[in-house]
Amino acid sequence: AEADRVKLINEVWLDAQKAYWNWYFSYQQQLLIEEGVALAQTRFQGISRRALLGDQAPIDSVEAQITVQDRLVQMQQQVVEQQNNFLLLSNYLWNKDNQPAELPAYAVPQRPAMPVVDSTEFFRLRDLASNQHPTLIKLDAKVRQLSIEERYRREMLKPTLNVSGYLL
Repeated sequence: AEADRVKLINEVWLDAQKAYWNWYFSYQQQLLIEEGVALAQTRFQGISRRALLGDQAPIDSVEAQITVQDRLVQMQQQVVEQQNNFLLLSNYLWNKDNQPAELPAYAVPQRPAMPVVDSTEFFRLRDLASNQHPTLIKLDAKVRQLSIEERYRREMLKPTLNVSGYLL
């Protein structure tokens, strides 16, 4: 029961971390799309001025306007996705009275400082995980089982030769 409890706690932590990184990713995407909209609008203004001067075909300004509208649609879709990820992340927030809490509207994701792990520490942690993590042990057994099954099936593919003969 204790192992199941720890497993469930770990799953909740993992889901919360996934929600945070999805929120972070959608926020970064939103920033990029906003920049793309600004660039498309600048391009449209430049092309439309050149078209008014006769330096460029008017159809190019239409194409630039379509690009601006496409980017605006992408931005609206991204705003909805950002709000959804914001709400999903809020599902994991609780105040000190064990009441559900929401992120403030002005909250923005922060990139945490990534600790530097040297190679010896990395190999130690990897070995520890491979020796003790039940899912990895299960997967290792499955890989060994599949390799045995593969060898068996290869053996079954070999042709058989039936030779019969008579003594004279």
